[in-house]
Amino acid sequence: MIQESKKNWNYGIQFLQFICCLMIVFRHANPIDSFGLSLGDLKSIVEKFCYHTVQLGTYVTDVAVPVFFIVSGYLYFSKETSVENYVRGIKIRIRSLVIPYFIWSSFAFLYFVVLTHIPVLARHMHMKTVSLKLNDIFEAIFFSIYAPLWYIRYLFVFVLLGIGLYQLLRNKWTALASIVLLLGYNFIFGYEYFSIITWIPFFLMGGGMRKYCKINEIKKFPIYLLIGFSTILVIIAYFAENNQSGSLLYLYRLISSISLFLLFNYYREKIGDRIGESWKYKTSMFIYGAHRPLVSSTNKVFSLVFGTGAVSAFITNYITVVVIISLLLFVARLFIRFTPKIWKVINGGR
Repeated sequence: MIQESKKNWNYGIQFLQFICCLMIVFRHANPIDSFGLSLGDLKSIVEKFCYHTVQLGTYVTDVAVPVFFIVSGYLYFSKETSVENYVRGIKIRIRSLVIPYFIWSSFAFLYFVVLTHIPVLARHMHMKTVSLKLNDIFEAIFFSIYAPLWYIRYLFVFVLLGIGLYQLLRNKWTALASIVLLLGYNFIFGYEYFSIITWIPFFLMGGGMRKYCKINEIKKFPIYLLIGFSTILVIIAYFAENNQSGSLLYLYRLISSISLFLLFNYYREKIGDRIGESWKYKTSMFIYGAHRPLVSSTNKVFSLVFGTGAVSAFITNYITVVVIISLLLFVARLFIRFTPKIWKVINGGR
């Protein structure tokens, strides 16, 4: 029974990560900025509705990245951190994080090299020609300039800091104080989206919940209450701040990610029983690594078909998600069936 419960929990983790991965594809498929749309230029109610639907949807999907960090912290701190476990953890994550990182960063770089160096394609990309100077190539791949792989890079940094972070979690009050201080710093002094300080408290929260919170005993009513509150909060943040680095949005990320993780945990047995060991929900790393370049060019294709208005942005956003996810699942299935060894490498051994 215990073994079956653990399997169902793992299946549920895969499902939660897959859902969050879909959210990330959705937010990257938002074409509002690339279409050059401004709310002040829109006249009709339909155009404004489409504009707000796409933009608000992007705000809602802001829950995805903090959930990833919470889950990662929850899994990472599942064992006592000794030097032996620390070194073993680094070795494991070189395979699961570092190797896929460089594979998909290189893929994105080469993808845009091709698109920006072929004139007939470059005309429609509206981006600078990718430099082939040696130092520019190194920078593009190492810092994943053409793919949003910063999450993987930060997560590996947290793993390298694992022993130090574990010391913060050894005592319940030290852990709580550390998380509160980091969150307070971000609220009071402002934060940058692409900053380690912004995300490290979420990683620590995952570890703290693992060590000190009896999350299996939490009832569904307070979880739904948190979800309702975070829903109201994101709407207020969208209309009041209209700022991706606003304090209200940061608070939304905090509350919504905790509540979504707890909701998943509450239904973990039902989720595990329902989905079982399905290959689809093991493709999150693959989708996350491969999607961004494909989303960019797919948006361009649909903009040529539907135009670049607000209604077109609404259609493009949703159709792009369906097309990209369907395509990548199809490709993933081919890899799994015909080249399983390559699949293991590009998917981080998952």
